[in-house]
Amino acid sequence: IVRLDGQGRVEYASPNSVSALRRLGLVTDVVGSSFPELAARLSHRPGPVDEALSAVAGGRLAGSADIENGSAVVQVRGIPLTSRGVPSGAILFLQDATDLRRRERALMSKDATIREIHHRVKNNLQTVAAMLRLQARRAGSADAREALEEAELRVAAIAVVHEFLTADSGERVDFDEIVDRIIGLVRDLAPAYSAGDQTPTLVRQGSLGSLPADLATPLAMAVSELLHNAVEHAGAASIVVRLARTVGRDGDALAITVEDDGRGLPEGFGDGDAGLGLSIVSSLVTGDLHGTCTVTGSGEGTQARISVPVDRDG
Repeated sequence: IVRLDGQGRVEYASPNSVSALRRLGLVTDVVGSSFPELAARLSHRPGPVDEALSAVAGGRLAGSADIENGSAVVQVRGIPLTSRGVPSGAILFLQDATDLRRRERALMSKDATIREIHHRVKNNLQTVAAMLRLQARRAGSADAREALEEAELRVAAIAVVHEFLTADSGERVDFDEIVDRIIGLVRDLAPAYSAGDQTPTLVRQGSLGSLPADLATPLAMAVSELLHNAVEHAGAASIVVRLARTVGRDGDALAITVEDDGRGLPEGFGDGDAGLGLSIVSSLVTGDLHGTCTVTGSGEGTQARISVPVDRDG
C-alpha cells in the first residue's frame, strides 16, 4: 500500500510496497518522492511516459497500470481520494506481477507457436492433397484414379481441421463448419461417381458446436469416409449428415448419422463385406474414440450412425 497526498507525493509506503519497488531497481527513499516521477524513472522506457501509468501513479485516475523494466513488473492499482469534492490524494496498491507477466508471455508464445505449427501442417497436407490430385489426373486406370482421389479426400479432411486450428489459438474447433467444408470437398468429387448427369444433394442438419481438436479430427475423417461411400455406392438423389448431442442414462454422446435415399446395402451384407472406407471409420470410432458405428440399409436407402461418448464439458 502507498498513500499519496494531493500533489502525488508519497506520504506512506508499506514495507511490501517498498520491496516490490526495490525489485524494479529503486535505491532512493520512497516517502516524500513524487510517485509519478518515480514510476517514470523505474520504467526505463524511451520517449514520453505512458499516460495511463502517469494518471494512475499520480492518483488522478482509478484503474491499473504496470511499472515494467528488464528486471521486474509491478502492477499499480489506484483509488483517488476526495474531500468535499476536491482531490486530496490517493491510495495505491502495488503487486509484484513479474512471474505472472512472464507466464502470460510464455502462454502467448506457446499459442503463437502452436498456431504456426497447425498452419504449416495444414499447408503441407494441402500440398500433399494437390499432388495426389495431379497424380490422379495422370493415372492410367480407373482403379488407380479412384484410389488416389480417395487418398486426396482423406488428407484434405485432416487439413480442414488444422486450418480451423490455425485461425483459433485454442484447442477447440467449430465442428459444424468443418462438416460443411468436408461436404464441399465430397461434392466436388460427386460427379465422377454419379450415374448419368444426376449428382446427389449433400446437406447438413443439426449441430455439434465446438469440439476438442483431438476429437474433431477422427470424427472429420469418419464423416468424409461415410460421405464418400454414399456418393460412390448409393446411387442416391439426396445425402444428409445429421449432427446431434444425445443424453442418456449411460452418459452424453455425440451422434452423427449419414443417411441417403439410394439403393441400400447389398443382400447379405455383413462386417466382412466392409471396404477400406468403412474399415477406417470402424477403426477410428471404436478404437480411438471408444464409440459405436452401425450401418443399416434397405431398398430405400442406407443409414450409417456413429455414437461417441463425451463428457458434459466436451
